Amino acid sequence: MFASRRHILTIAVWFLATLGIAHAFDRAPKIAHFSTDARDAGFVLDESGSLPRVRFDGDQEVLAAWWRPAAGGDRILVRDDGVLILRQNVGGGLTLFTAQFPMGVPVTFDRPAMPLEGPPPPIDTLRDTAREASANATSRLGVPVRFEGAWDSASDDAGLRAILFDAVQNADAAIRTISADPAARAGVARSLRAVRFMQGVRAGVTRQRNAAVIVYTLEHGVAARPSSYRMANELKLQFR
Repeated sequence: MFASRRHILTIAVWFLATLGIAHAFDRAPKIAHFSTDARDAGFVLDESGSLPRVRFDGDQEVLAAWWRPAAGGDRILVRDDGVLILRQNVGGGLTLFTAQFPMGVPVTFDRPAMPLEGPPPPIDTLRDTAREASANATSRLGVPVRFEGAWDSASDDAGLRAILFDAVQNADAAIRTISADPAARAGVARSLRAVRFMQGVRAGVTRQRNAAVIVYTLEHGVAARPSSYRMANELKLQFR
């Protein structure tokens, strides 16, 4: 009898805790910051637009993400390379998945946040960022790597500047990731000599001889360009 009551009490406590988490998630604004209990990981989830956007604390990259149905009535949030970011259970509780927490860790809403997409940079900032990314790639890979894009066209097009700026920064981060893997670095360095940014119908990464072509669109907001994760994965596959 005592064990049965204790079991019932345990279930009741869990249920009430779950309701509390769900209620906290329901109260969260469209743009909200979430963190672990220990505050050792946190992120902003921005659901004010057509697609969710995520930015982790300490990282400048804004990730486009998609909610997908999961088993048991849950749903999962994945980035553009299909990797799981969040799982929301039917009670509303959120679990974060990262390299630091591959098995997942609970997170809760702790404060409102500002929108993730800022104003487009000036054209000089875009050009400087592309030159710096080219220099970084050349240094990391040990071979000359040019960054090529429609910088002139972006001078009078704020939307294009914003997309190109993000795409250049993501490509810089992708090559940084690749350079930390000796095998991947050697493969990419053998033949990559240019990173070319071109408009297309769907964001992605292709190869043209010794150039990696980063395809962007003029629609879909932050999903108009591939993430650094997708770029790194594609470059490893196409330049090995």
